[in-house]
Amino acid sequence: MVGSRANPSEVILLIDEVQNLFASPSKAAAPDGTKIVERALLYNGIQCVGTVNASDYHERTEAAPWFGKYFRAVYVRSLDQEATLRVLLARKNGLEAFHQVTYTAEALEFAAHSSGSYLPARSLPAKAVELLDAAGSLVKLRQAAPPDEVAEAERRLKFIAHRLESAIANHEFEKARHYSDEERKERENLDVLRVKHHLSAPSAAVVGRDDIEQVISRWSAYPYCP
Repeated sequence: MVGSRANPSEVILLIDEVQNLFASPSKAAAPDGTKIVERALLYNGIQCVGTVNASDYHERTEAAPWFGKYFRAVYVRSLDQEATLRVLLARKNGLEAFHQVTYTAEALEFAAHSSGSYLPARSLPAKAVELLDAAGSLVKLRQAAPPDEVAEAERRLKFIAHRLESAIANHEFEKARHYSDEERKERENLDVLRVKHHLSAPSAAVVGRDDIEQVISRWSAYPYCP
């Protein structure tokens, strides 16, 4: 969000898949952000970087000639497989935290080296990241949901842990000590509930090569259309 006092010349607006702002020429009734973006670029002097594939870029410039005037095409080459693997390693922690899984090294390598054959319409590293994302969702959904009281205790623990981190960050050490005690008590309560329901200690589900292969198999049976 750009503040009202920001100097437009110092603002760079990044729009991912910029073609989604504009109504498709075949769908005249669809919402169209053309006038909004055109006005921002023409009258406010905002610098804008948009991502779009080559075919969509040509389609938009034909439908709205000003689009080609304000957006100069800069073609970016796809990464090779080795560079893609480095990107996946960099994204690994974020994907693991989001899906609450862990990815094996073999899964990352297989995604980097096989995704090119199964998502021909997309470029590396995007399609390799999509493959990992889909596999993470698949493995996460396999996990059985915990009993309600266990799930509620886990939510309380996360809430207390967040408050503890905030108190430490704000140098509110009295509050930090209070939340530390609360966190310890809630962990003890959660351990009791896990024993009650015969649950083992939580461990992140593992995404391996076979999970990546399963996603690829599904996409092959039912063609994937991003």
